[in-house]
Amino acid sequence: MNILNVIYKDTSVNINHSTINIYDDYIQIFFTRTQDNDCKFFCQWLDANIIDYEKKERDSYTIIKVYTNIFNLDIAIKSPIKSSEVYNNFYEAICKYKLNIADTEASIAKYEEYAADKVNKISNISLRKHSDEYHKSSDNTLLKILESIRCKYLEIVALTKEYLDVSRGTLLVVDELKVAYHVSELFSKDDYRKLIYIQEYLNNKSKLSKQEEQYLEMLWNLNDYEYPEVVKEVEVIKQKKFNKYYDKALKFVEKDENLKENIEKKLNKIYQ
Repeated sequence: MNILNVIYKDTSVNINHSTINIYDDYIQIFFTRTQDNDCKFFCQWLDANIIDYEKKERDSYTIIKVYTNIFNLDIAIKSPIKSSEVYNNFYEAICKYKLNIADTEASIAKYEEYAADKVNKISNISLRKHSDEYHKSSDNTLLKILESIRCKYLEIVALTKEYLDVSRGTLLVVDELKVAYHVSELFSKDDYRKLIYIQEYLNNKSKLSKQEEQYLEMLWNLNDYEYPEVVKEVEVIKQKKFNKYYDKALKFVEKDENLKENIEKKLNKIYQ
């Protein structure tokens, strides 16, 4: 399982998916049947942002194809979060947005129908021929009233369409799309083992420099799912500082069999 993150107003909302293939001009996202709700949510997000996509149903999975020029695929350092509250609130916002759009479109259709009905009545009355002035005057008055009502309906339609255009252009605009990968895809098992050893070594030290505190915080914040940019940052620091810690960290872990065994269990769980 992998996680795709929609960044909405600086909040990361995660969507589970099976596989994502990124090509030069489009991406393909695969959802298994157990991820149907995630697929539905993602399609709702695309619909809400008026983004065209292709959906292909298969027996055991669904494929969503989207062209990448709509996304900013630059990777940024932001840990993916798992919050059902954020997920549900965002989903609810999209549903309300779509309902609001649907209601507005129905209102426009209704008043356009009212206006058309008045046009028909005006046409029918205009065809009537009267010999007496009373009925002619009565029809003329009625025509003025009907024309006034028709104009009011058209004014309502115009204002509502303007509101609809504003709504479509301002609601639920998403900043960017990010893809988080499982750490097993970003670090080799040996490299990740070294990072855990250094983390345990620094965590055990009685006194840390400010720089060591920053390194330890970075290691503690590594999640099961991360962005490739995090790996680049770790690699840069590794080249400068981490290697000097590893020899000491190795000796520290080798002295504690229980610690070493727990680390291996953790690694085996991650790198199945």
